[in-house]
Amino acid sequence: MDGRSYTATFAVKIDPRVKASPADLEEQFHLETRLSSNMTRSSMAVRQARSVHEQLQKLSGQTSGALNGSIKELDKKVSAILDGSENLPDGSSAKPSLNNVNGNINVLYKSVAGADAKPTRAQAEASVEAEHDLAVVMEQWDELKTTDLPTINRQLRDANLPEIHPERKPDQDESDTNVDEA
Repeated sequence: MDGRSYTATFAVKIDPRVKASPADLEEQFHLETRLSSNMTRSSMAVRQARSVHEQLQKLSGQTSGALNGSIKELDKKVSAILDGSENLPDGSSAKPSLNNVNGNINVLYKSVAGADAKPTRAQAEASVEAEHDLAVVMEQWDELKTTDLPTINRQLRDANLPEIHPERKPDQDESDTNVDEA
């Protein structure tokens, strides 16, 4: 550069068919950004949970006794976080699951991004609910990774078996957690 300063000017062409104001579009952008971030976060957690589940399944066939019981118990916890509880004895509503929350965020993102318009009240409310559900299920997942997983990994090391690594890509990678079906 020769020491001169440059100023960039951008022209924005407004499509006359778009009836949303710039403020409406900014609100839409902010909601899409939050949903995108939440979708990424939940998709990563789904992939990790699937990987842990798969690794536990493989190990359950290689173990017996107390270790096998610990593996099966942890696998039940992972499955409950990933897919939800199947049988709720008190008839209460199901807790959020990673798969369910990820799917809901995906659908909501597509809905918000599907039109150049201010998000509807229903979309805004659903977004708040999805963020709450994500926080609940991520707290469960993070707790499992920081407490249960190190415990089982110590037991596996003592038995000279491979440890569980959530970051390992699952063999059955169902990367459809936030992708359209063709």
